Parts: sequence; C-alpha cells; structure tokens
Amino acid sequence: MKTVLPIILLVMFVFNEANSQTTQFKYDNHNRIINVSYENQKQINYAYDKNGNRISQITSTITTAVSNLNDSLLQANNGVFIYPNPSNGNFKSRIYSSQKQQVTVQIYTIDGKLIHTYSAEALKGYYDINININPKPIPGTYIVTVKGKTIDASKKILIME
Repeated sequence: MKTVLPIILLVMFVFNEANSQTTQFKYDNHNRIINVSYENQKQINYAYDKNGNRISQITSTITTAVSNLNDSLLQANNGVFIYPNPSNGNFKSRIYSSQKQQVTVQIYTIDGKLIHTYSAEALKGYYDINININPKPIPGTYIVTVKGKTIDASKKILIME
C-alpha cells in the first residue's frame, strides 16, 4: 500500500503536467480583465462601458489544417473568405497562409469603430479562425480585416438578428 500511493501521485502529476497550458491575462488601467489568451490559440476579449460594466465578450479560436478547400475561392478573395455571411455574430474567417506569420483579425463597425482584435500565429497552410461576438452586435454591416506578412484583406460581413 505504501508504494501504491506514490505511484498514483506520480501518475497524477505527470498527467496534469501533460495537460497543462499557459494562460495569459491582460488588464486595463482600472485593473479590469480585457483579454485572456490560451496556448491552444483561443482568446477571449472583454469590453466595458464608461461605468465599468462589462458590455461584451468575444471568443476567438484558430483551427489548423483545414482540408477540402476550394483554392480558387480563396485566391479570388485575397486568401481570405468569411462565412457564413450573413451571420448571427458567430462566423469563421478562412485564410490561406503562404508562410509562418503573425495574423491579426480586426472587426470594425461601418463607421470605423474597432470592436474586436484577435491575433494568432499561423503556420503555412489553411486555417479557420472562429469568431463569436457576445453579446451579439447590433444588426448591420461590419468590416473584417485580416493582416499578416503576406495577407492584407478587408471583407464585409452582414450581422443579422
């Protein structure tokens, strides 16, 4: 019995270390959390009103190695395709990265107000970046920009009820 407990503890430690990941937090000047970034390319961004109340939470993730893509569709769209469009606030930005690079996705209102920024490192290949805006933005037209070393595209997306 004395040897079983140390073995169980060792197995639990190794299992926890294998499944652990680094989480980074960013805070604003009022010590409110504004961003949580995980090793698995997931990010959560928070926005606050002038009274300090949280007004939005946006979750983004990047999925690697997307298969069965229509290359001509991506080429015709400067390596970026937004779908579904129209959307309910939950959509994907499919990109083709010709090399390893830092990619930044930004969402703007039609009058130019930035409502979301997401950055990730993209390896060479095809990727889906999942964007989930919560609470759902006001229905209307938004601009999604995707920028990287070899990518620079702007696309319109229609958010509907």
